[in-house]
Amino acid sequence: MESFGAYLRQVRETRKVSLEEVCRATKIRRSILEAIEGDRLEILPSEVFVKGFIEAYAKSIGLDPEDVLSRYKAWRRGYMAEGGEEALIEGERRMLKRCVIAGIILLVIILVLYLLLYEKSSKEIPIAETHTDQGDISPTDTFQSQSFTPPVVEPVPMPPHSVSVEEQEKPIKEREHILVIEAIERTWIEITEGSSLPFDVTLYPGETYTRTSYSHFMILVGNAGGVKVTFDGKELDPLGEVGQVVKLTLPQMKEE
Repeated sequence: MESFGAYLRQVRETRKVSLEEVCRATKIRRSILEAIEGDRLEILPSEVFVKGFIEAYAKSIGLDPEDVLSRYKAWRRGYMAEGGEEALIEGERRMLKRCVIAGIILLVIILVLYLLLYEKSSKEIPIAETHTDQGDISPTDTFQSQSFTPPVVEPVPMPPHSVSVEEQEKPIKEREHILVIEAIERTWIEITEGSSLPFDVTLYPGETYTRTSYSHFMILVGNAGGVKVTFDGKELDPLGEVGQVVKLTLPQMKEE
């Protein structure tokens, strides 16, 4: 059975297009493109996302997307018939196992942080002792030996507060942004928050993902027609068709 990934790689190399150029043109991670060229379906997301990736790949190297998708479907049928289905199932099991382990580790970290914060808040603050040249004097002895009458202080009216020119010219702090993604169909999403590393989220129909940040978001949606996106309380227009790969930057950044 002819390798579909090898076919794509051969066409790309024949047309002298590097994998980095395909990454920039499609906004798809290099690891995903390498998995497609290596026929490694077991580490790729669901089929609807894979078709979107292949369509974008084909356009970036000048191939007809429909012809490439037909070739992929024919190859996939043969791959499944020759035992590929077992590899896919095993890949899903490994992915589920990694998710469970990551969830347990995260839960343990949260529990440890909670215990540390609780222990810190429960500690009593010690009362500082008073030392003088005459030796240690307890607070009780001080009040018994002396009587203290606080002086009467007349309130001084404060002048009205005025904002200086320097204060008016200070930049306004960025406000917190709220991102809400609601899934209509199963959807794979990659989110990059500010300068942080990207992370993946898979949503199923009816699920909602919410995140807040003072930084901007860079979002790669693998199934544009399968989500509704609300940003800072405003629902965005439909992102695209089912299976289409779309990249967003929120809030929209002005180009230099």
